[in-house]
Amino acid sequence: MNKSLVLSILFSATAFQTSAQEDFFVASGETVFITTSNTLTVHGNLTNNGTISGSGILALSGSSTQAISGSGTFKHLTVNNAAGVTVASGSNLGVFGILTPTAGIISIHASGNLILKSTASEEATIGTAGTCPTEPISGDVTVEKYISAKRAFRFITPGVTTSTTINANWQEGRSVKSTAGYPYAGGTTENPTSGYGTHIMGTGGATNGFDLSLSTSPSLFTFNVSSYAWVAEANTHVAGNILQRGEAYRLFVRGDRGANLNTDSETATATTIRTKGVLKVCESMSFTTTSPIVPLSGVAGRYSFIGNPYWSVVDWHAVTKSNVEENLYYWDPTISGTNGRGAYITYNQATLSNNTAGSLADRYIQPGQAFFVRNNSNVNGSILPAVTFDATDIVGTAPPRTAIFSRNGITAGEEAGMISQERMQPATTSAIEKIYVSLLLKNKPGAGPADGFLVAYNKDFTDTYGKEDAAKFSNLDENITAVYNGSRQSILGLKAVIGNEVKSDTIPISMTNLYDGEYIVKVSVDKNVNPAREVYLLNRTTGQQIKVDHANGLELSFLNALGVKTKEDLVLVVNSRSAEPELPAIKKLLLYPNPVTGGVVSLRVPMGELKQGGINASAKVEIRNTNKRLVFKQQVQLDNQGRATLNIGALSGGVYVVKVSIGDKSFTAKMVKL
Repeated sequence: MNKSLVLSILFSATAFQTSAQEDFFVASGETVFITTSNTLTVHGNLTNNGTISGSGILALSGSSTQAISGSGTFKHLTVNNAAGVTVASGSNLGVFGILTPTAGIISIHASGNLILKSTASEEATIGTAGTCPTEPISGDVTVEKYISAKRAFRFITPGVTTSTTINANWQEGRSVKSTAGYPYAGGTTENPTSGYGTHIMGTGGATNGFDLSLSTSPSLFTFNVSSYAWVAEANTHVAGNILQRGEAYRLFVRGDRGANLNTDSETATATTIRTKGVLKVCESMSFTTTSPIVPLSGVAGRYSFIGNPYWSVVDWHAVTKSNVEENLYYWDPTISGTNGRGAYITYNQATLSNNTAGSLADRYIQPGQAFFVRNNSNVNGSILPAVTFDATDIVGTAPPRTAIFSRNGITAGEEAGMISQERMQPATTSAIEKIYVSLLLKNKPGAGPADGFLVAYNKDFTDTYGKEDAAKFSNLDENITAVYNGSRQSILGLKAVIGNEVKSDTIPISMTNLYDGEYIVKVSVDKNVNPAREVYLLNRTTGQQIKVDHANGLELSFLNALGVKTKEDLVLVVNSRSAEPELPAIKKLLLYPNPVTGGVVSLRVPMGELKQGGINASAKVEIRNTNKRLVFKQQVQLDNQGRATLNIGALSGGVYVVKVSIGDKSFTAKMVKL
């Protein structure tokens, strides 16, 4: 098939297929673009030395064995051939989208290579397999994980089981033996390919497969559930020290192998870590206390460190959990504490939320992502924990992706095409009211929170620790937590009402690992929070109490004293007072709250004094000080109960007279602003 025919069919047809057994060829430099909802079906062999892109699908659906060869790339590739497809000898083919094995086996020649690519904007994953329980891929596959430019820890897992060492994969098979040549340029022995691999440091330097640096501080760790501590990797190049699916690692990434290990002030670079090995799609994987690769802790309330065993996005809600909390503990490198190393983010299944406002951590576990899980409090010798991943847990369609792992150099919410967590949530029987409390560095106003916690109210929640709660996993840098019933929590679920009354709570706030300098405590109120639930921030030392405006939230700055690491004088107070007095009929202008402790005051006019036309009417509001000088004037729209809200944040503290005029009627009341 010639080039001109290949290019023309894809712009005009919803579906196109080659004739029986006809081969398809894309030459080097050529691009085939398959538009959305279109499918190009090939029945013969496929040679691709160019680019097959677009949001449409390339389908291999022959009746006899097909071969694919070349060094080009695909976007979405579906294999639907019961006779099988072979990746030919000498091939080096890359996939950027979803590889869907519907039918037949993809056999990769020993000298061939199929690469699941990863870049700043794209990442290949395996979709839902139709061949299970038979594995759809035979032979080694290379999986890539793009890591954007930030010097920070990452929690990673290989996603495949290799036959070669850690060094051969994540270090590109090289070790730096001399610090004198830093930074090593691409194409050198120490850095064979710019933009790929990373440095891994450890005791013994190059003798143990590590990269030599001025500091011998290790950068690759596993977590031992018996000693309950991080354990530095002893070597990366000894035969047998392979990477296995499900294994979880903590790796400090400075950039690619061109990074300068002689300094900590060098600008970070992006890199792509690649791993080659056997990939499983159908085989389930259970993590238990006796797992040979990654055992879980058998102690109540303890954490275990595991990894996504599939090169697919997995829905945590679908994963089978036994005597393990429904919480995920991610490491989010986008969170910026004082040292910029990241922070723990908790995702809670019951509240459908994470603990930090602005973080994109959610229910969808990314390929190559590791995380912590926590045992229930009743785990003992006879009730042991287990987490089982199955092929049915895989998200087979265009997968939701979060910035916390693959692409972290952006502000939360900016990622183009992000499928929001809210859109992907299942329907709930009643609204979950969410109050976020965040700790920010004042000298990094655009960096987002250093840490945070969530208070969530719902009629089905309880005030004892349950599915709607999550314990606090301490960060390396700043921590802010809710303290309730003697425990520190990153997510605190509470019962919304007692009887018919909105419930009141007092929640102490604990901050630890603070540094010298200025901080901001920010309180944000979700739109679902009941207006009758008044929220205050109280300083127990000074007695200062500030009301949190539901619409605009509250920011409180404080200067941390020199050498002080802990601050525990703030309290989140949630009052049970109604948003307005419940009176059968008011006879005068009502202002509430009064005194006004924040920047917002609500008013309600006596409806009995108005004609029917006064409902939903426009009203003129004038506020005068004690000198009778007009200091505020605004036209407002009353609702069907005669209510409106005023933003009076610009007014200083004092006594005022508020006058509301509707046609020929006017009403006045005294207001005190604190």
